[in-house]
Amino acid sequence: MKQLLIHIGPHKTGTTAIQNALRESSEQLAKLQIRYDTLEDYGSLNTHQIADSISTGRLELPARTLEKFSQSQSDTIISSENFSRLDLDGVRFLKSKLSCEKIRIIYFLRNPLKRMKSEWQELVKHGYRYTFLEFIAARLSRPVQDRFINDEVRIAPWREVFGIDSIDIHLYDQIENVVEYFFNFYLEMNLDAPKTRVNKSQDPETTEVLRALLGLQRVFLDRTASNIVEFKELTNSVKLLVEKSGEKYHKSFSMSMDSLIFRNIESTLVERNNGAIHGKFEGKKLFSDRSVTWRFISPDLWLEHPDLTAALFSLRAGIIRSHGIPPLDIRLARI
Repeated sequence: MKQLLIHIGPHKTGTTAIQNALRESSEQLAKLQIRYDTLEDYGSLNTHQIADSISTGRLELPARTLEKFSQSQSDTIISSENFSRLDLDGVRFLKSKLSCEKIRIIYFLRNPLKRMKSEWQELVKHGYRYTFLEFIAARLSRPVQDRFINDEVRIAPWREVFGIDSIDIHLYDQIENVVEYFFNFYLEMNLDAPKTRVNKSQDPETTEVLRALLGLQRVFLDRTASNIVEFKELTNSVKLLVEKSGEKYHKSFSMSMDSLIFRNIESTLVERNNGAIHGKFEGKKLFSDRSVTWRFISPDLWLEHPDLTAALFSLRAGIIRSHGIPPLDIRLARI
């Protein structure tokens, strides 16, 4: 393989839209002798599953798949936001299984303050049961080591293994359309308007119902959970209550990039990745938006409205019955 582009995300930077556009543009890419590869043709795992397996130390299947993949003769793009979760050992393993003349690592750097609530909502969808303020507190308890607010934690292993000259860091907040930008920058290609899908932001009431449901006891939720009639009815009841209550259950929390924690994180990113960052910035300030106020639903509504809490318990029982899960054998949702 002559050239490999590895798009590593991270989450909440348009990765799904980029992947969909690459998939839908396969014929155009083929004319340029470029292949977008999900790796499914080389084994039983796709790109996301390979990244997950490496990050959890299950290396046998990824090793076989990557060795077969490296025999491909096409210039290739692979993409998974889960690659951004790999630690130093994981990135070293990945490189050891790839045989390419040239590898480029693509990372879209988004203002952590603008990304943080979306990250929390995504975790809730996959089983995280803590409130937004608890999530923030956990991040701030160890900010330098935390991958949610310090992108250097995610970038550093790739820089150490592949070298700074192999890494492109793009300032996501300055990009109007991340799909068009990706295609123009790496493929010198104007899209014939393929239909790209962007993950919609989940409304705060739905997030709170999901979080509270998991907080009772971690029931198994698949992607059809939001289609359950009882779930929709409960969510609509919460929305109606919040609307009638004015600001009582709407809470807000603000943070600034000019606080000491975020200033240090920002300056470290600039110092350690100098020359790899694509976009305009002044000095050691990468992000133009310097403060963010988040709004979320207070969990107090469950304490103050027993009827909603009863509906929540009923919903939980219904999910357990529909999935055949005994009360003493609750399946854990993977975080």
